[in-house]
Amino acid sequence: QVLAEDRRMQERLESELTGMTKRLKGNVEAMHSTLVADNRQLDQIDSDVQRGQEKLTKVNTRVDDQRAANRRTTCVQCIAILVVIGLFFGAF
Repeated sequence: QVLAEDRRMQERLESELTGMTKRLKGNVEAMHSTLVADNRQLDQIDSDVQRGQEKLTKVNTRVDDQRAANRRTTCVQCIAILVVIGLFFGAF
């Protein structure tokens, strides 16, 4: 009778362990699927950031070029104003 009771307890524990193992396997598979999906999203985000960074670099280059052109224009305008003022006072 003790052996039969021990056998039933062993079968019950075996059944519980089997159930826990199946649930653990299901959880691990679900976690794996989630990680794969998250990895895909991170790759997409990385790609988007890379494209944004390239666009930003191009815009910064254009802004720097425009700023340099504006400086040259401002210098030419200042020189022209000084020449006009000099000619104005030179005329009197």
